[in-house]
Amino acid sequence: MWLAGVGDSTVALSCTNADGTRSGKRLLDLHATTTPSEYFRVSMSHPAVEEDIFLRDRLLNSLSMTRAIGDFSFKFHRSYLTHLFSYLPSTASANYIPGVTKYSRTPPYVIATPSLSYVDLQPFRARNPILLLFTDGVDNLASGRFDAKAVPRKEDPSVIVGALLGDNVGSEMAGILGHGVESKWHGCDGNRAIEVLGNLLGGTDIERLSMTMDPAIISDADDAEFYIDDTSIIVCI
Repeated sequence: MWLAGVGDSTVALSCTNADGTRSGKRLLDLHATTTPSEYFRVSMSHPAVEEDIFLRDRLLNSLSMTRAIGDFSFKFHRSYLTHLFSYLPSTASANYIPGVTKYSRTPPYVIATPSLSYVDLQPFRARNPILLLFTDGVDNLASGRFDAKAVPRKEDPSVIVGALLGDNVGSEMAGILGHGVESKWHGCDGNRAIEVLGNLLGGTDIERLSMTMDPAIISDADDAEFYIDDTSIIVCI
């Protein structure tokens, strides 16, 4: 299986273990400022005098991605943003325009070159492999980066999400997430993506789940107390 990816969405493979649980493995590195190889690549692509390329784990204090199809403000001279892009409708954060106009000196800071990988699936055939694709909002929830209890986790999100697809989730996931989880709570033929998301948000903890629906806490603004980014999940069985 050949893989190609651009951006900060995750491609992972979930397989069963001998004890009946599942484990997940990331198949492509995230194109994000928190990925060491991407941080190094971007840093070495610009003069050393540009000490403010990364601020708050964001490119030019604005963007967490290092590769993207769009985000042309990070690819062209900043005059394109001030004289053209700033007049277009946008859902970008409040730091986007001032960050680019203030710190952009030697673009491009974001490229569209994909990462490529080949995975031989033959060794995994007997382990009921499931291919997973999910966006950065799911990564944030699994890692605890944007969490109602603000508890960061050291486990890779692909490991957590891959394990949540198992019939026997076990107590380990409950210990990692900080709340109880329930396998196949959506029914035996239910939507597995919904099950994963529900277990990430709160699982069997009703109070925690209700917090994710509270408009006083949750917000579309990325500086909110509890911000949930896009949480698209595709499960390929």
